[in-house]
Parts: sequence; structure tokens; C-alpha cells
Amino acid sequence: MSTRKKILIPLVLVSAISMVYVMSVATPKTPPSPVIPTPSVSPPIRVPELKTKVIYQDDNNGYQIFSYPDAGETWLLIMGSPFEKYRQLAEKKFLQESKLSPTEACKLTVKITTPYYANPEEADQFYKPSFCK
Repeated sequence: MSTRKKILIPLVLVSAISMVYVMSVATPKTPPSPVIPTPSVSPPIRVPELKTKVIYQDDNNGYQIFSYPDAGETWLLIMGSPFEKYRQLAEKKFLQESKLSPTEACKLTVKITTPYYANPEEADQFYKPSFCK
């Protein structure tokens, strides 16, 4: 075998091996696709709509009285300031409109509240009627 063939054969082999190696490294391997759980489709949750019964509403008087009969609650919303003045007026009107005695009214769930813009000090709280102990 000639010297030329002795040099050429190993070079061809090394070149072929190098090409195979480069081709295997150069081809990007796609990772397996992650398994993403598909959300189950469930029917939307239906929150029952509470029926509101307006007991008294007069925007000029600084308070509103309404009830949620299904929830068994009555609300006195004080929008006038000062809070105590309009609270007393709302409580008096509530007793008149409901035709309940203070003792009977105290057996109900009555919530008194006010928005921040009207009475910041008393806002974000619920009060019981002042005649309930």
C-alpha cells in the first residue's frame, strides 16, 4: 500500500466520523412535549340573586332602608353626615315603616352601615340598632 493511501484512508475515516458526529450534535433534539392538563369544563356557579325590598328611600333624607327577605336581613344605609343624626332618623323610620316594637325589631338581623365618602370614621363596619342591647 502506498504511503498516500496509508494517509488518505485514516483521513477519510476521521472525516466521516466527524461528519456523523457534527450532524448528530447539530440537529436539535426536540424535548418531549410537556403534559398540560386540560381544564375540565364545569357549569358556572350560579349565585342566587337576592331580591331587594325597598322599605324606605328618599335621597334627600340621607338614608335608605331596604331588606333582603331571602337572606332575612334588613339594612339601614346612612349616607348623610353626621352619622349619629341620620342613624337615629333611619332607626325611627324603620320602626314606623315595619310597624315593629324595638323589642321585636331586635329579634331581626338589622345591619346599619355607611359608605366611606359620607362618614369615614364609621365606614367599613356594621352596627346594630341603638335600641338593641
